[in-house]
Amino acid sequence: MKTISVAVTEKHYEFLRKQAKSQNRSIASLIREGMSEHVARLSREKIDIGIGETDSEAVVVKQLLPGPGRYQIYAEVAEAEPRE
Repeated sequence: MKTISVAVTEKHYEFLRKQAKSQNRSIASLIREGMSEHVARLSREKIDIGIGETDSEAVVVKQLLPGPGRYQIYAEVAEAEPRE
């Protein structure tokens, strides 16, 4: 699995954070699921997205912005962990 950084608006981030918390999941898992559903939909529509059966390629469409800092990531992980 590869790691990517995605910049989102504050509004989208808050929505994802609340969804993740309510489903006891991580934000990353929600994004992975959404990407998988999107790719499946494109595949059903027979849109050529350049993804083979065993490999996938990404196309850079915009300059990457800096991702969240280490402490913000730690806070997200701690927040997503189930509480006892």
